[in-house]
Amino acid sequence: MPGSQPLRYILPNKLIESKIPPFQGTKAQNNRLVLGYIAIKGPSLPYDVFKDLKVDGYYKENQYPTVYRRIKDLVKNGYLMEAGERSTKRGKQTEETQYSITWKGFVASLAIEDLRNKILDAVERNLESLNFELIKGTSLYLGDFYPSIRKIVYTIFSESQIEAIVTILFKAYLESAAPSLDNVRGNSGIGIWFWIIQIAQRAMSEIEELPEGESIPLMNILGLLDDPNILHIAQSLLPQLSNNFREGLENQYRFLVHIPSNIGTILQGLEPEDQPSLRVKEFLERELARDYFTLEVKRE
Repeated sequence: MPGSQPLRYILPNKLIESKIPPFQGTKAQNNRLVLGYIAIKGPSLPYDVFKDLKVDGYYKENQYPTVYRRIKDLVKNGYLMEAGERSTKRGKQTEETQYSITWKGFVASLAIEDLRNKILDAVERNLESLNFELIKGTSLYLGDFYPSIRKIVYTIFSESQIEAIVTILFKAYLESAAPSLDNVRGNSGIGIWFWIIQIAQRAMSEIEELPEGESIPLMNILGLLDDPNILHIAQSLLPQLSNNFREGLENQYRFLVHIPSNIGTILQGLEPEDQPSLRVKEFLERELARDYFTLEVKRE
């Protein structure tokens, strides 16, 4: 990425287009602008999208219909969704429909560098819609634990490392055998979960090959479980995540559920001096490390 990340993180348009149909053809630029704006800003009125993009020089005074058509088309194809009504700030104040990103739209927006640069802020601004999309029908609310997740992420990684990891993961999806976003089954994101292991494997392989100066300390993650505050968060969060996600998963994807559930069980009752990181390491090595990745935790 120019000015921030090495050239290897620049994503070729052909690769993006292969998995994200809205970014193909003559409507691609407008779809990128609209989708990127809403993903970064959060739920928005169509006129606000147009107004701000016009100020930035992307549209002329008479091009509001173009923005509105792109929004409606993105809703039709599952990349945006209606998100209630809000009063307008222009003319006679009336209630108009605002639009927010869906999980599919958020994944598509990862093709936009500005979104990857602000990934944690973007997630926070879209918590309501992502919560509705990913875990609707459950009692889990992302906003209850997102501040803790954000704190943990910033404890482990710098902003540039977060950007690099997101880019590597997204690139791994683009290069995987997973279907294009238009063909992902269902609205809950489950259709892409089947490919998570393959995507993670590709990403881990690239991360492990990074030069020393660009290395990402993935091996420090498990060691954080020995921090009393983070251990407490994990002990309370993982069982809740597992129980609620199970409600939304179809039978053929439930193999994904037992991992956080078992980790949560392992952590219960442990204290930092019990070195919970080593317990989780041993479990992950049994379940995942055969073909996917190896975790190293230094023994005291």
